[in-house]
Amino acid sequence: DPQAIVRVPYQKTHTPDDVLRRKIASYIAAISGQRVSDIERKLPEVMPRWGKVRIVDGDYISCSWAREKRSEQGRDNSFIRYEIEVKDRAHPNRWIPQIGYGQLDEILLCTIPDNDKKLWGRLAGQVRLFAVITPCRTGGRDAARDIVAHAQSGAQIVADIQSVMAVVGRIQTRDKWYLIDRTGGMVRPEFIPADLEDDE
Repeated sequence: DPQAIVRVPYQKTHTPDDVLRRKIASYIAAISGQRVSDIERKLPEVMPRWGKVRIVDGDYISCSWAREKRSEQGRDNSFIRYEIEVKDRAHPNRWIPQIGYGQLDEILLCTIPDNDKKLWGRLAGQVRLFAVITPCRTGGRDAARDIVAHAQSGAQIVADIQSVMAVVGRIQTRDKWYLIDRTGGMVRPEFIPADLEDDE
């Protein structure tokens, strides 16, 4: 059963730029073991994009490209908690889970070609949904358990849509943004002003 359901707005003829295509190729290379350059050459030019997603039994999330303009204190449901696997620095052949936070920029639909089974392997012919995320620099800390703030964002990353877990809120205090993550059932009310409590 699907864990995420994409929703309009929808751009059927969207074409990712070269930088993003490279990131998509790098993501596929990491899970397939193939060379980034080989994959990049064979990726489809057109990758339709969606503007919203609903996590089954969970949140509605809007992508930043499609989010309606709101007031500064309005609800922004484009910031998310996501979970990906990264290489263990101490053991390069081992992958470990890492929690991240960031802004969901877009959701791309990529139809993997089925004419080169040697290159694509089990991915050949699959339709994959990729989440394009601008990560907050939080050092892998879990805002559902600890107080986590960030002041900067990192370079865009690409992950499978199944990596997107939930919407998170943010409260700005001076030069930092504090993350409000209720996925663990723990609320940090000291960082939620009363007049903003419903705007997570």
